[in-house]
Amino acid sequence: MKNRIINDFLLRYEKFGGIIATNNPPALTFVDKNYIQELGRSSDLLWDETDNGILSAPIEAHYAITDYCTLCCSGCYMSSSDDITKLNDKKEDVHKAISIAKILSDMGIFHVALGGGESFSIPWFFELAECFRKQNVIPNVTTNGHLITPENIEKCKVFGQVNISLDMITNDVKTSRPENHFKEADKAINLLQKYNIRVGINCVITNKNFDYLEQIISYVSKKNLVDIEFLRFKPSGRGKEIYDQMRLNKDQVIDLYPKLKKLARKYRVNIKLDCSFTPFICYHNPPKKVLEYFAIMGCDAGNWLIGVDPKGRASPCSFIEGEDIPLEQLANSWNNEETFSIFRNWGKDLNTICNSCKYLEICKGGCHAVSRFVNGSLNTPDPECPFVVRGYV
Repeated sequence: MKNRIINDFLLRYEKFGGIIATNNPPALTFVDKNYIQELGRSSDLLWDETDNGILSAPIEAHYAITDYCTLCCSGCYMSSSDDITKLNDKKEDVHKAISIAKILSDMGIFHVALGGGESFSIPWFFELAECFRKQNVIPNVTTNGHLITPENIEKCKVFGQVNISLDMITNDVKTSRPENHFKEADKAINLLQKYNIRVGINCVITNKNFDYLEQIISYVSKKNLVDIEFLRFKPSGRGKEIYDQMRLNKDQVIDLYPKLKKLARKYRVNIKLDCSFTPFICYHNPPKKVLEYFAIMGCDAGNWLIGVDPKGRASPCSFIEGEDIPLEQLANSWNNEETFSIFRNWGKDLNTICNSCKYLEICKGGCHAVSRFVNGSLNTPDPECPFVVRGYV
């Protein structure tokens, strides 16, 4: 299903109405049927169907185009390595990637988050990004920044935003990244800003850098970056090996949301949290309408987003292993009830503590990657949710 161009924005029909994507400012807006008709657009066959909460296609795909990376970070969720055989630099590799881009575009996704591994190591990387652009899909990229240079900086304008992975701004604390990482990341950020390219930071929060979050947010403020997205450390790839060393402790889990809210106000920084933090937010009893207004939700794997690996296999989430299927098959079976059903219908037939929680429909049991690793099952609640830890809601 192609997104339909209307003037300077895209429209994708949904059962509830549709989704409008704009470039300036970059935004996605969910609108009802009446609004679309006021734009002069006709109705769609989707409007005759009952809205079951499943979108007509993912909003975003996280596409890891390579397993190759020279940093070999100890917590890499892809288990990326400097094995040259993983570089994906052959002609058939670019053909495969472009075919993946075509499938994702035809499905109707709005954004693709390109990554790896280190995507800038791939010689055809910019060709792929341009391919997405031509098909009305905004390519964003997450990178360690080490390979952003004066020679390729102009080509970076193809991206909607470049997100630099950065967990510390000093070498005082050992994270899962190399000691020289901040110097190279900072250099990339300066170069991107010099060329007026939107740049933000992706920061993985662990018990190692929890007490240094203010330093990181202060850096984002001084640099006047677009935003900082905080990510929870996931037990995926090599991350499984050091998960117990990196996970937040019980006090940090509870303190995280109030701490970030305070720092966001102090430094006037746009802070985003990935969906796995939703149980930590809900513990502080925010109004449900506020969460819905700001589109704060828990796991929506296999609906709002999907992961795609270098081989073209799709998963409900980049951090979920063993649930992948060929992307071509997913494109044909997206609307089938059994597709990713354990994620789309989580909690409906389960007897868990979550059933008595008022945030169940928003949170959806928290992070299922953590549940599977710690509890051995996708059908159990997030074991780090404060409600679950306490044993009652």
